[in-house]
Amino acid sequence: MVTSLLENNCHDGNFADLPSNDITLGSTNLPTASFDDIVVWLQTLSKFQVEKLFRYYKGQANLHVNVSVVLTGDIFHSELTKRGSEMFKNKSSWIETQVKSLYEGNSSLKVDNFLFWNLTNVAVNFTVRFKGTGYKEIEPLETSIVSRRMLGSTPFELVAMEANDVYMKPLQVTAYNTSSTSVAVSWDEPGTLTHGIFCGVEILYRLNDSSRRLSVTVSSGIARYELTSLDKYTWYAISARPLTLEGEGKKSDEVLVRTAEDSK
Repeated sequence: MVTSLLENNCHDGNFADLPSNDITLGSTNLPTASFDDIVVWLQTLSKFQVEKLFRYYKGQANLHVNVSVVLTGDIFHSELTKRGSEMFKNKSSWIETQVKSLYEGNSSLKVDNFLFWNLTNVAVNFTVRFKGTGYKEIEPLETSIVSRRMLGSTPFELVAMEANDVYMKPLQVTAYNTSSTSVAVSWDEPGTLTHGIFCGVEILYRLNDSSRRLSVTVSSGIARYELTSLDKYTWYAISARPLTLEGEGKKSDEVLVRTAEDSK
């Protein structure tokens, strides 16, 4: 089908105006869209090659978090639905200032996409956009929400918070010893993201009485890994975090496990 499409419509210097249903995936038509380029590979690409191409063409970091909260001390006013009103401008500007204050010195942080609605109290949705990647960018924001200090002394309740391309929900990790020098680690498979592509899990482990942490990365599709060459009959602290091509997700809580005693 692709070969026929190329032969009949695509030539050097020719940009054919094709309806979206000329290009299908299985039996389902792709949604109406404008295609900038069609690339046909004449050989099967490895997973490494696909990931390399994705990293090259994906562009700059696009990490953002959508946040919805209810300002439990503020009564809703219809003027907040009018983007040009002074009330809308003042309230959104105040929230933007409060959020940016969590990232002192980070002038590249953006807070926008404000939408207010009526839940008797004021409900608001906004987007925080980051230039960096990974959960480390989001952590100050999430910490301030959990501690209820994101908006200073103004009380609020979280409705929803979602990142587009890194995981904010930590994995559920379990571990048990398999010998005097090995431990098996398993975790739940993370869900889907709006944009991020799950590509693996990073296992972090250390001696329980040491801060020196070692790590190993496991590809997606694997939900169990055995750590080997460990010290005998020794306590280890183990955690894990999901990885996407856009960055690392939130680290799980550490679990403690001790390697077995030598068999007599």
